[in-house]
Amino acid sequence: MKKRVLSLILITVLVYIGTLGHDFQYDWDDHWVVINDYTTAGFTFSNLWHILTDFYRGQYAPFNELSYVFVHALFGYSPMAFHAMSIIWHTANVVLVFFLVRSLLCHIHGAAKSASYDNIAWLAALLWAVHPMNVESVAWVSASKILVYAFFYLLALLLYLKYIESPTIAKYIGLVLLFVASFFGKEQAVVLPLAFLLFDYAMGRKESVKYLLIEKLPFFILAVFLGVVTIISQGYAYGVPEYPLDKRLFFAGYTLFEYLVKSVLPVNLSYLYPFPCAPDGDIPVLLYAYPVILLALGYFVYMQRKHRVLVVGILFFVIHLLVAIHLISTSRFAVVADRYNYVAMIGPMMIITVSLSVLYQRRKAVALCLGLVYFAYLCTYTLIYQRRWVDSKTLKATTEAFVSTGRNENHKILKA
Repeated sequence: MKKRVLSLILITVLVYIGTLGHDFQYDWDDHWVVINDYTTAGFTFSNLWHILTDFYRGQYAPFNELSYVFVHALFGYSPMAFHAMSIIWHTANVVLVFFLVRSLLCHIHGAAKSASYDNIAWLAALLWAVHPMNVESVAWVSASKILVYAFFYLLALLLYLKYIESPTIAKYIGLVLLFVASFFGKEQAVVLPLAFLLFDYAMGRKESVKYLLIEKLPFFILAVFLGVVTIISQGYAYGVPEYPLDKRLFFAGYTLFEYLVKSVLPVNLSYLYPFPCAPDGDIPVLLYAYPVILLALGYFVYMQRKHRVLVVGILFFVIHLLVAIHLISTSRFAVVADRYNYVAMIGPMMIITVSLSVLYQRRKAVALCLGLVYFAYLCTYTLIYQRRWVDSKTLKATTEAFVSTGRNENHKILKA
């Protein structure tokens, strides 16, 4: 166990150590998200109060801001220090993913084969650690909100599995506190009660549905309250386009499919995926196909429902993207953003590694070959892709060059 954890830490740090030489993205939010009066003011009572109570340009992420204050207090506005902070957060999350997947598999299938689950969980965490869709969250300091929220969120999921084993008031209070702490990192944490219900299904809890819903009621009430806070805070955003409901419904199908495809086989990654049409423009014909594709995928999963890991992995993926697929109007300039897939991608990685484990039992050489090739692809892509994030000039130049080749599917749709 210890060797597996240490290897995950070592590989994650080695993959991302190159970002220590990166600068801030001065033309892409770092100039106001990271470098601001809150960060500079330090740990004064007045500043801490403002961090906890102010809505800053559509942002409410006090715990993330506190992490900036901490780094600045020690190192000033050193880009290396802030990037090191992001690597530390991500590495800690990788370790938590390992324990989460391991615990989840043990609960679903029983602890009799816990040794094999160690290997599956290790590979799932490894693939997740080096996945290029996570580059944005790690290499872009402003995206550290994702890392902070995920840390407390994953702790909450792990604690909930412990709570299921032996429910106590102390654990329940701990779950509430972790829920709030995660939300103070980023608003995506509001789906935590749905994740709890999914884990109830995964664990096969024998309590009645009524009991389970009542048990989650405080979390749903808190989620509604925190959701209102999010809506109010985003009212402070400026210049963000608002799309009508009919278009957002089609965007939901498109974005969900894009996140799934890029999770399994990441290609054409970019720091900006523009909306396929203007708020008052016509919906591209291609978008009408996505609801049909998703219904077909949903039917396939339903037909395979006896494979609980598949169902849990897919539902985990969907639940953690609900606030990012435009069903609810939010202040975003992009239809898809890699960072919003950070926690959701744990589901597909778990499915992939369990599938490789099943194949390993039948075709050992084939499974090993596929696993190595897939890891090499993800790792290589990440090492190359993170170079785009060296500074604002490099990010914009490489993205514009990439778009000009016509390979970015989002821009093809935009021009359709």
